[in-house]
Amino acid sequence: MLTLTRNAALVASVMLVSACASNQNPEPAPVEQTPEPVVVAPVEPEPVVEEPEVFTPPPAPSARIEFAFDSADLSDAEKADLQAWATYLNDLMINRIEIHGHADAVGTDNYNQKLSAKRAYNTAEALKGLVDHPIEISEVAHGETDPVADNATEQGRHQNRRVEVVIPEEKSDTLGMVTSPEEQAQNGDS
Repeated sequence: MLTLTRNAALVASVMLVSACASNQNPEPAPVEQTPEPVVVAPVEPEPVVEEPEVFTPPPAPSARIEFAFDSADLSDAEKADLQAWATYLNDLMINRIEIHGHADAVGTDNYNQKLSAKRAYNTAEALKGLVDHPIEISEVAHGETDPVADNATEQGRHQNRRVEVVIPEEKSDTLGMVTSPEEQAQNGDS
């Protein structure tokens, strides 16, 4: 029986030793790893494309200035119209205009031609005194040849007694600055 007890003790010790000597490796303690830094390329802001500012000139004052019957004198209302024109011409630095004088059909052709010339002249002279930069003003007399209304009515005749301010259409290098033919030749413009 002694052998049995020894054998039992031997088996128990082998089991005990084999239990302690298992092949299980203990898990190593986790090593803290620092993540690789992510390099983000700097984001360039999209370039702001500025649209060129488009200059739209203000509307011109009324081109027509009317006169009393058989008169080339400017009334206060007509002078106010000219002041509006002077402001417009000054703001845009327009340096060339035309003043077209007209008459109704009452009177002779010769008289109406002279009256329309005097209306254009008086208007040009008054405007020159209001504009603050050099300006070339051409005067054109039409007499009764270019009516805008019927000369058979008083209302029509009143509309025909007028001057009209005209800005000639010419090529300009700077908006609002009308270039003269001499300047165009110097700049190589045609």
